[in-house]
Amino acid sequence: MRSQTELEFDKSGTPVRMKGFTQDITERKQAEIKLQEAKKAAEEALQQLQATQEQLVEAAKMAELGNLVAGVAHEINNPVGVGVTAISRLDTLTKELTQLYKSGQMKRSDLEKYLKSIQEGSELTFKNLTRAAELIQSFKLVAVDQAGEQQRTFTLKEYLHEILTSLQPEFKRTKHQVSIVCDEQITLSSYPGAFFQILTNFIMNSLIHGFKDQPEGKITVEAKTSTLDTPYHSRGESSEGDLKSVTYTHSVEGKGEGEGEKRQLILRYSDNGKGIPNEVINKIFDPFFTTNRQGGGSGLGLHIVFNLVTHKLNGTISCESTTGQGTTFTLKIPMSV
Repeated sequence: MRSQTELEFDKSGTPVRMKGFTQDITERKQAEIKLQEAKKAAEEALQQLQATQEQLVEAAKMAELGNLVAGVAHEINNPVGVGVTAISRLDTLTKELTQLYKSGQMKRSDLEKYLKSIQEGSELTFKNLTRAAELIQSFKLVAVDQAGEQQRTFTLKEYLHEILTSLQPEFKRTKHQVSIVCDEQITLSSYPGAFFQILTNFIMNSLIHGFKDQPEGKITVEAKTSTLDTPYHSRGESSEGDLKSVTYTHSVEGKGEGEGEKRQLILRYSDNGKGIPNEVINKIFDPFFTTNRQGGGSGLGLHIVFNLVTHKLNGTISCESTTGQGTTFTLKIPMSV
């Protein structure tokens, strides 16, 4: 209940009457309580949704790592298998030559034949085991970076090559080509694991979507540096003819007072695939959006890329695509995070 009273006075200041009213506000109070409960429930549901989304994103990251392990393990099996076969053959030849020597039947031609086989087998073994060692080293580098997500200083061109080496199983039995255009002097103090996830998602999108029904595709990864952009945070869309683009940006830390000019990395990933339809390009970074739901697509790949670029690396990302000609992603990232 809500009540209010008021005294009235005459000219001499003497109270003459009192008036007031009483109002039943039970329904209003109940409505306020229900509103607060509904607000609390909505906030809890939002928190649960965010937690679930984060879990799905982490699951997608681990799925990427699992696919990498399976692919590298399969790829390593080939050179190791060749090496084992070559060593087994050399072992057999050594035992045969030993028997000839012990029996006194060994001829000069037997020794020469054995030495030639030893040289060929050793070269074959060394070549294949070196290849296996390179694959293992690349896998160790990107797997540790992806799992640990540690910040460190690294040379970009070298790391990009390590990433592509670890992804070679995906290109097996295809005619697709990948080229890297990057100055060897570009060094970053950032999160290499994030770069691995970003590039892996781009490449898999090209292979699965961009190059579908296209036997020979071309991928170009180009990197250069420039002055750090002015901080801002926005989303924009533009269209010109068949070219459609969408840009997502996140505020980046600008140059502080008294500091020198800061630099940023501009990384462009391009393919000459079928492109992204105009009607969906503005949705590609949304969580759970996919045009391949029936094929098992989760719709989290480019959303993970968006989060990594704008939050983990504190940068910006934009996409331009022309149907039938290809797609280009442009990332602008501080050299030091």
